[in-house]
Amino acid sequence: NSFLKESFFTSNETLYEILTNYLKDYFNIFDEDSKLLGIVFREIIRQTSNTLPTISQVSSSIGMSERTLRRRLANEGTSFQEAKNTARRKWAKYYLSKSNLSLTEIAFELGFSELSAFSRAFRHWVGETPQAYRNRIKKL
Repeated sequence: NSFLKESFFTSNETLYEILTNYLKDYFNIFDEDSKLLGIVFREIIRQTSNTLPTISQVSSSIGMSERTLRRRLANEGTSFQEAKNTARRKWAKYYLSKSNLSLTEIAFELGFSELSAFSRAFRHWVGETPQAYRNRIKKL
């Protein structure tokens, strides 16, 4: 959030609006959660590139031991696996509602090896297919 308060200099007002709105969306997508969960969610998404990060990778990047991260997540009533699933669900909803990426590209971005695996997971999380969700959101 402090990053959003920094001045951004550009002579292109449209580019400024696009970047500002994107950053606001990015930083606000996880704000309804606790501070720790928001940090963990953002770090999981940041590190997801074809494969999901491990708890070791995430804990190291946020300057915390694995054990401490597990304990603090347990105090929040969740686990690292649940945090990964929640981060992916929220990010999937964001991609489906705010981007024109294909479903296959979204699946790949979220660390799924196949579109069918993403579709099954999304249906389990939300109760409808990714395409049905995208169509419903676009109608709103």
